[in-house]
Amino acid sequence: MAESHKIEPGAIARHARALLLPFDLASTSLLTASWLGMLEVDELPTVALIFIPLLAARTTALQLHLSRALSPREGLELETLAQLPRRHAQLHALAWLIYIPLGTALCVAINDAAELGVAGPLAMVLVLLATCTSVPLAVSLGLRALLRPLYTQAGDPGALRSRMVLAHEPTTRSLLAALGPLSLMFAVAWCARVGAQRDLMWFWLTAGSALATSLLWTMGGALARSHARRAPLQQIRLTLERIVEVGDLSAIEALPPTHDEELDALTRAVNGLLADLSHLVLAARTIASGQLSVTFPGRGELTESLRAMIDEIRLVVERMRQTAAGLAKAATEIQDATHHQEHVTDQQASSMHTIEQAMGSLARSAEHVSGAVSEVSANTESILATTDALDKHIAELDLHCQGITKLLENIREVAARSDLLALNGALEANRAGEAGRGFAIVSTEMRQLAERVTGTVADVRRLVNAISKASADAVNMISLGHFLAEGTTKAAQEIAGELRQQSSDTSSVSQSTSELARSITQTSASTTQTRTAAAELQRQAERLDQLIHRFELRPPSQPSERAQPDGPGGPT
Repeated sequence: MAESHKIEPGAIARHARALLLPFDLASTSLLTASWLGMLEVDELPTVALIFIPLLAARTTALQLHLSRALSPREGLELETLAQLPRRHAQLHALAWLIYIPLGTALCVAINDAAELGVAGPLAMVLVLLATCTSVPLAVSLGLRALLRPLYTQAGDPGALRSRMVLAHEPTTRSLLAALGPLSLMFAVAWCARVGAQRDLMWFWLTAGSALATSLLWTMGGALARSHARRAPLQQIRLTLERIVEVGDLSAIEALPPTHDEELDALTRAVNGLLADLSHLVLAARTIASGQLSVTFPGRGELTESLRAMIDEIRLVVERMRQTAAGLAKAATEIQDATHHQEHVTDQQASSMHTIEQAMGSLARSAEHVSGAVSEVSANTESILATTDALDKHIAELDLHCQGITKLLENIREVAARSDLLALNGALEANRAGEAGRGFAIVSTEMRQLAERVTGTVADVRRLVNAISKASADAVNMISLGHFLAEGTTKAAQEIAGELRQQSSDTSSVSQSTSELARSITQTSASTTQTRTAAAELQRQAERLDQLIHRFELRPPSQPSERAQPDGPGGPT
């Protein structure tokens, strides 16, 4: 609730003086005329009939002022306010008990001064000064005494607040507009009466009294209007200070309307500023909570800049949401690809292990055949085998596979030629008779070895074909060797040469297989790291998506409750 303008008992008394001045001046005119002997005895009842309604109107106006100046909702009970008429009667009696003896004494002094030749206008000025000092002083003192118990009951001097300014009340303004001229007309009428019955001095005395009455009434009205405008301006100043100092603008209530056009325009401007600031603060809090679909009224550069900022943030969040979704999808695809690559790598490692075993068995068989050929060469010096070297330059995995395929094809040909040589050896052994029996045994062993090598080569080729799915077709086996068909010695030498070449090729294939196995191991380690990185990327994408989902981009279900409050402090 907005803080109303706090007033002290002295301020309430000043307002009451401005209100009661026309009544007091009219009453003073009657009493002065009576004291100075301008009224006959038979006219006193008429004066009483006029004086009593003036006093009643005065009492009613003061009660109206107090009832509107004090709020029972600010710590005062209705029973306490009900005591105001009785206390006001005491105040009224106090004021006139002070004024009547003082006025009587002044009038006696004026009459004595008139007998001594003192000017009558000076006496009237003294009476008016007494009126303007004694009665307001009594009213102020009485109001302070009247309001002090109310302050005590409220427990806080700030509990008494001005509900509305006196001069802006329609009822009070009507009373002031009617009773002021009424007092002036009454004084002028008595001035004319006195001028017709008395000498000219008393005419000017009464005319001066009427003129002073009108002047004082005008000054009192101006003073009342000045006090009336001061309270709303003070309230506007306090509201602006609270807008600057208080962080929660919803706790500040809108300023009430007044009956002054300039003040109303200023009040509307301050209320508009407070409403716009409240909307902006609420919008900022809503944005901070993640609701980017907030809408709020208002115009101006600040509001438009805030709207543009919200649109830009909404666009950035939407792009981040799309990016997070893309990252999550890419991380999932990378995990699937690495899982497949790990499976293929495991198969390749298993195949390499099988190839290494086959190459070892093939090397041992070649050593055995080489020993047999050496034995045959020692006996017959007829076998000579020559072969060209296998061209190998395998740089990558596909090239290694191609080299292995070439070697397998070479081994198969060697086995085939060994079988053929073994057949030729068997034929020569049969032709040699008993002397060639040992050579026949060796030929049989060579044929069996060639068959085993041929079977092993078939197995290895199937493994290499499984490894080389994405690789190029197998490189054609390089055909080496030349048949030395002449004699048993040439056949033996060819077999020996083929066996030496086979041993060298087997060693090369074994070395290449080892390098390929190391490459596969490195690939498996890299695949594991890639899978770990992909999993971390997916977790980060999920965290980013959770953070982004804090921001609400869809229109709110009840935008009027979230983004368009009724006004500062509630409905205005």
